[in-house]
Amino acid sequence: MKKRGPEKYEDLLDVATDLFLAAGYRQVSIAKLLEKAGGSRETVYRHFKNKEDLFAAVIDRQIKEYLDSMTAIEVDDEDLRQGLLDLSEATVRVVTSERYVQLRRVVIGESSTRPEIGELYFERTFRAASKGWDSFLSRQQELGHLKDIPPATLAEYIVGMLLYRLSLQRLLNVKKAPTPKQIRTLCTRVVDDFLAGFATAPGPAA
Repeated sequence: MKKRGPEKYEDLLDVATDLFLAAGYRQVSIAKLLEKAGGSRETVYRHFKNKEDLFAAVIDRQIKEYLDSMTAIEVDDEDLRQGLLDLSEATVRVVTSERYVQLRRVVIGESSTRPEIGELYFERTFRAASKGWDSFLSRQQELGHLKDIPPATLAEYIVGMLLYRLSLQRLLNVKKAPTPKQIRTLCTRVVDDFLAGFATAPGPAA
């Protein structure tokens, strides 16, 4: 049975993602996508204007998976510490996953000669992911749980504390993706340090 719109679109993205991760941005073409995925140029160009648009769609799907994992978390506005732990674990889990790290390596490898690729990735990932943090932190400030500091700044502090060392280790292949226990240990330490500095009334660590 011939596949239709949404289903074929997802198939194309699956193949495109594998190609970008295996060969890098420069070596991938619409022709190579067709070789692997089958179908016609008409079908491909119905979904994607060009290779850059295809790459943007790959990034968008990846960041959507991340944002979906964050929005699926049932964060209790009254429980600042648990909410921070939940969001922290979701962030670390996605950003240190093998597929996420591989795509970042592709972007870094290309952005020195094609800065538009780096800009595209930054806009699609960093800015989109920041919205989830900003929303939660803003709500906590409204409830009087956090000091009056711009939410975007607070997000930079806590996400930086979470990922500064670990994301570099993952990019350089110094460490493998952390286990759930390692993620929980890291996030617990960072969240408690963050609360000690920015909560209006830090509570005892659990």
